[in-house]
Formats: sequence, structure tokens, C-alpha cells
Amino acid sequence: MKTKLVPISKILLGARRAVGNVSDLAESIASVGLLHPVVLTEGLRLVAGLHRLRACQALGWTEIPATVVPLKKIEAEIAELDENLVRSEVTLPAKVS
Repeated sequence: MKTKLVPISKILLGARRAVGNVSDLAESIASVGLLHPVVLTEGLRLVAGLHRLRACQALGWTEIPATVVPLKKIEAEIAELDENLVRSEVTLPAKVS
């Protein structure tokens, strides 16, 4: 696996679920940076990180750090399912002034 900058326009999304509002995530990324790169197959198919990708697009980024993994199609689909089914939803603390 390696991490590299990838043009967002080259990333293949395929059929995906809807993404809600990413403004809070975009604000965080603008403030502290992108802490976790998106995950792509060697063919640049998105495996994990759609919200991060959309937030970076909202910030006007044309490239995004990505971890590129050598997964076959079925392995990528399983990894994507794992990413979305296993994650826990986090309650954000109130904004501090």
C-alpha cells in the first residue's frame, strides 16, 4: 500500500449511497487537515472515504491524499461494506466558542 495525491476527477465512484451535509467535516479538514486519506483500488475506485472526498471537493480541492490498495473487485466490495457497516456513528460535541 502507498499513499499519494490523486486528482479527484480521476476517482471512480460507482453506485453509492447518498451523502448528507459535509460542511462540518469540511470545516474540520480546513482547520486541521485531512487526517485519514481516502482508500482507492489501484484502478482508482473509491473503497472508503466518500464523505471525506465530498468535503474536500466542497473546499475546492482538485487532488486528495489516497491510500492505494491492491484489491480485486470482490475484495474492494467487501472492504467497502465493512467500512460502512462496522463504523460507529459518533455524536459530535457542541461547538466551542
